Amino acid sequence: MSTSVGLDALNLACDAIFGSLPEDATEDQLLDAHKAWAQVCGYDRRWRDMPYEVLAVEGEFAVPVVDPASGKTSGCFVMAGKRDGMIRHEDEVYGLEHKTCSEEIHTPDAPYWRKLAIDSQVNTYALSSWQEGVKIAGMLYDVIRKPTIRPARIAKKPKKGEPNTGTLEELTQDGTYYGIEATKEEVEAAVETGRETPFLYGCRLMHDCTDRPDYYYQRRMIYRLDRDLLEWAEELWSIKGDIANTQLQSAQSDRPQVCWPRNSGSCMNFGTPCEYLGLCSGYDTVDSDNWVRRATPHHELDVQSDGEHWGVLTHSSVRTFQTCKRKAYYRYELRLDRADREPSAALYYGSLIHTALEAWWSFFLKEK
Repeated sequence: MSTSVGLDALNLACDAIFGSLPEDATEDQLLDAHKAWAQVCGYDRRWRDMPYEVLAVEGEFAVPVVDPASGKTSGCFVMAGKRDGMIRHEDEVYGLEHKTCSEEIHTPDAPYWRKLAIDSQVNTYALSSWQEGVKIAGMLYDVIRKPTIRPARIAKKPKKGEPNTGTLEELTQDGTYYGIEATKEEVEAAVETGRETPFLYGCRLMHDCTDRPDYYYQRRMIYRLDRDLLEWAEELWSIKGDIANTQLQSAQSDRPQVCWPRNSGSCMNFGTPCEYLGLCSGYDTVDSDNWVRRATPHHELDVQSDGEHWGVLTHSSVRTFQTCKRKAYYRYELRLDRADREPSAALYYGSLIHTALEAWWSFFLKEK
C-alpha cells in the first residue's frame, strides 16, 4: 500500500474529525478534535502499509439466540450489535474492533490483553458471524492508547545541545512547531500567551505519537475455538432465561423494581457514581423531571424489540444485566436517560477516534 494511498485515507479521517465539530464548539471540544487529529496522523503513519484486505466497515448484525444443546431458538430475544469491520488476512477472515484505552498496551502480557482471553464481546461477534455463515478465525483488536500529555507552556529556546523544535524561537523564526507549519494567527497567539493553542498541542502530540508508536498503537489477533463459542452460546441461553424470568416476575409485581436486585458493589465503578444511584437510594423517582425515556432500548441499532419489553441482547446490555440487574431495569426495560445527560469526555473522545477510523478504513474498502 503506497504512502499516497495512506495520505488519501488520512485526509478523509481528518475531515471526519473536524466535520463532526459543532459550529459553537467549546474549547474542550476543539482540544479533543486536535488530540484526535494528532493520534490519527500517528495511526496512519504506523499502519498505512497494513497487510489486510478490507471486506466490510461498520456492519450491524442481528441473529437468533439459540440453545446449542437442543437447537431451539428463542422467540423473544435476538443477539445484536455492530462490528467495526471485517478483514481477510492470509486466507482467513477476521472481525475488526477499534478501541481506545488509558491502559498499558505495548507489552504482550499487559493486563489489557490478558482480559481479552475471556472477553464476551469477542465471543458475541465471533458467534454471530458463525450463525450468519461466516466462520471468522478471530478478532483483530486495533487499540489506541489515549495520551496523558496536556497543553503546556512553550519554551522560549531549546536547551543546550537539543534541536530547536517545540519552542517560541522555532515558531517565530521558521513558522513551524515540531516541524509542522503554523498559521500567523497560531504564532501570534503563542507569542502573546506563551502557551500552546489546541493546534500547537496537537503538533507536539503528533510528534510524540510518531516518536513512540509502540506506546500508542497496538494490534493483536484474539482467537476463539469452537468450544469457546459453544460455551458462550450456552451462557447466553442461560442469561436470556434469567432476563425472561425476571421480566415475568416484574410484570406480575406491584413493585417491579425489586425483581431486579441491586448490586451495591457497582455503584461507584471507575470512581464515578452510577447515573441511577439516586433512584436506587430513594432520593429520586422515575417520574421526576430528571429523566427522559428513550423511544427504544438501543437507539444505535436498526433492530428493536417487538413488544414493550427489552428483547434485544447486546454485549453492553448483557454485561449490564450481569453487573447490576437494577441498572439493566432502568436502562433497558424502562429506557431511562438523565435529562441533563451529556457524553463524558472519554466517550466524546472515543467517538471522534471511531468516526475517524471508520472513514480511514472505508477508503480501503472503496479501493478494493
